[in-house]
Amino acid sequence: MVSRFRSAEVGFALHWSGVALLGIYVVTVLATALTSRFLDPAWIERVAGSLRGGVSFPLIALALMLVSAYLHDPDHPNTYLPLVSRLAYFAALGFFLLIPLQTWASFQLLYKLGGQEQAQLKVFSRGLERIRFSLTEEQLSDALFSIPGAPRLTPGTLSVPFSQARQGLIAQIEPQLREQAAQLKQTDAMRWREAWPRLIKDAFTDLFAALGFAAAGRLTPERPTLLEGLVFPELRRLGTLDPHVQAMAGESEQNEALDNEALDQDILYP
Repeated sequence: MVSRFRSAEVGFALHWSGVALLGIYVVTVLATALTSRFLDPAWIERVAGSLRGGVSFPLIALALMLVSAYLHDPDHPNTYLPLVSRLAYFAALGFFLLIPLQTWASFQLLYKLGGQEQAQLKVFSRGLERIRFSLTEEQLSDALFSIPGAPRLTPGTLSVPFSQARQGLIAQIEPQLREQAAQLKQTDAMRWREAWPRLIKDAFTDLFAALGFAAAGRLTPERPTLLEGLVFPELRRLGTLDPHVQAMAGESEQNEALDNEALDQDILYP
């Protein structure tokens, strides 16, 4: 009796320890998710990072709750375990789906950053073209004004002929533009090289988290867990790992086959 009481007491403590860990995880994820940029790629990547970074909390909570259910007093039915199993089932599916979702969001952010840098480079390129085709000092001044960081020119203050000043500006700005384009290409390639290891690591983290939840996740108590159904497809038909139930199912199928055979013989040989 004392041992049984202590087991129930330990189970009670483990259960609420799991609830506390799960609550901390949910609050942390919600604090990250409650922003105005809902479904934005940056929002998706941030929420995915929060889900992935704290995934050990719900996994440990799940383990504690399962141990608590094992230690639970058999005279008092355990009502929360089916709910925990269903939550684990949907958590497993969520982490499986998180792999392509976070990959898409990361790609969108990389493309967006590269596009912003390309847009800045196009400003310099268009300004250089305006300088190249300028015919008056006013046009040249406007072209210089459109280039960030370029020297300013007040019309009527040229100390050299207009064509010479224009060529001098082209010779000064054009190499800078080529250098910026080369640096941008190199930076973009390096950014993608650095992103791939992180994306692969995140995908495997999500995969292992999904497997952890799938090991305990099921929709109904009589069905196998999601991982059991994936590893042992025949369990989807039998619906259980219990060898006694499997034996009964096999015996039932055998009896049905014999009945069908007997019926066929009756039809052929009345």
